[in-house]
Amino acid sequence: MGCQRQPPRIVLAMNPWPGYAYDALAKQSNQYDSGRLNLDLCNFSESAGTMEASISGGVQAIAATSIDAVAICGAAPERCPVIVYVIDESRGADQLLARSGVTSQNDLVGRPIALDRSSLSRSFLARAFESEGLPPRCEQLLRSQPLGTLFTSRQLP
Repeated sequence: MGCQRQPPRIVLAMNPWPGYAYDALAKQSNQYDSGRLNLDLCNFSESAGTMEASISGGVQAIAATSIDAVAICGAAPERCPVIVYVIDESRGADQLLARSGVTSQNDLVGRPIALDRSSLSRSFLARAFESEGLPPRCEQLLRSQPLGTLFTSRQLP
């Protein structure tokens, strides 16, 4: 008994986004072979928690967006995740919601907007505004002020 090799223990950080439900469902229905893999799920209420857990080294794996993976690499290059499986599919799970009376992205201009702390929410919001021809504030500033660009995200690997 003392010579038996234990299956590797992997702690997977995830949040309740529907796209990550596959891992929880597989664990719940015993789809993982416990003799080959000891998987623990560590749930966080939002993606910022999974990112913090990864950066701190508290987990070995994360269910995250590619945007979150890039953010982790920027914050802690030594903890940069190795992306093994990438799903690029959306069936409307990400949504821009508004109170009654707000009927378009134009109605949000100049008003406070609440976002979760994930980088995906910022990217999603930017795309929603771009779809209506509403440029980011930096483009408005460049047109109205004598400013020069010092650095852009295009320079990031």
